[in-house]
Amino acid sequence: MNAPIMDKQSDFVAIDLSTPTGETGHGRLPVQILADGVRTRRALKAAGTAFGVGLILIFMPLMHLVGPLVSWTVAVTLLVRRLGERERLQDCAVTCPKCGGTAPIAEQRLQWPLMTICRGCRWQITIQPSAPGTLGGHETGTPAAPV
Repeated sequence: MNAPIMDKQSDFVAIDLSTPTGETGHGRLPVQILADGVRTRRALKAAGTAFGVGLILIFMPLMHLVGPLVSWTVAVTLLVRRLGERERLQDCAVTCPKCGGTAPIAEQRLQWPLMTICRGCRWQITIQPSAPGTLGGHETGTPAAPV
């Protein structure tokens, strides 16, 4: 029997946390590495939906002038952005270096720097990678961020 092919892999990226008042901390963020097949499916699904909306708008009065053009432009934009997305940040939370509270981070495209707000002290937390562009923060020995 063949083992199922894994389309998604998870890894961690080591991060440095900082607040505007100068407190710093370290942690890890869970990152989902998207395989080529997953990226292609996500891109085609989003682009196909936007393209389909454009086809429907052709038959609507007044919307047929601008609607399809806008929708098809969005379809191409989504296609390019989704195909270029190799890593995706998973839902998690980091520990605030100022008060020790939690700061949630929603699932999103991985772009540095990340910004979040602490639930406890309401200060903004800036998140940067410890080693720019590298995955595998679990090898650095940094403490794990609460997930």
